[in-house]
Amino acid sequence: MTQKSWICAVALLASACGPDLEAACNDYFDAAIACIDEAYAEDATVADTTAAALDGVCDTYAGQKGSAAKESAEILDCYATTYESGDCSTPEGYLETSGSITDCML
Repeated sequence: MTQKSWICAVALLASACGPDLEAACNDYFDAAIACIDEAYAEDATVADTTAAALDGVCDTYAGQKGSAAKESAEILDCYATTYESGDCSTPEGYLETSGSITDCML
C-alpha cells in the first residue's frame, strides 16, 4: 500500500468510527447563531448579547475522546437539528426552540 493509500485508508476508518465532535459543535453553533439572528433581527443588541453566551462553547468539548466524544457529538448534532427545524421567527419561538434541546439528552 502506498503512503497516499494508507493515509486515505486511515482517514476513511476515522470517519467511519463515529461523529466528528468538532464538526458537530460547529454545526450546533452555526445553527444556534442563525436562529438567534432570525429571532432577534429587529434588535441587534439582544441578538449580540444572546449570541455572546455561546462564545467558546466548542472549547468546552475540546479534548474529549472515545465514547465521551461520540456521545457529545451525537447530542450536538441533535441540538443543531433542533435549531435548524425550530421556530426561530420570533423571540418566543427561539426561547421555545432553545428549551426543547433538552429533549436531545433524554
